[in-house]
Amino acid sequence: MELIKELTLKEVQDAISAMPKGKAPGCNGILTEFFQEFINEISPTLLQAFSTMLRNGETSKLINKGFITLIPKSGDHAKLGNWRPITLLGSLYKIMAKTLARRLQVFLPSVIRPG
Repeated sequence: MELIKELTLKEVQDAISAMPKGKAPGCNGILTEFFQEFINEISPTLLQAFSTMLRNGETSKLINKGFITLIPKSGDHAKLGNWRPITLLGSLYKIMAKTLARRLQVFLPSVIRPG
């Protein structure tokens, strides 16, 4: 079945290329632009790591780490209600999630009916 086949280098590279630029890095501090700049050097290692994680059914604790911070909404910033929490996820997590989401996207129309 196409959905559970081994990841390919092209899938990882396509996910890296599709990542938006200018986003805040996660707790590892590595920007998406770094992975895009060195895509040919890094993507084979990422493919190997992601494939191992999927085969073993578990991810690395480093990839799952997130950093929770507050960002201001409009209004008086002295009031707690005018802040909202967000989680900054690391680039590796984002790349792996994007790789899997892009593969899943092909199958969604066959399992979800329009509302």
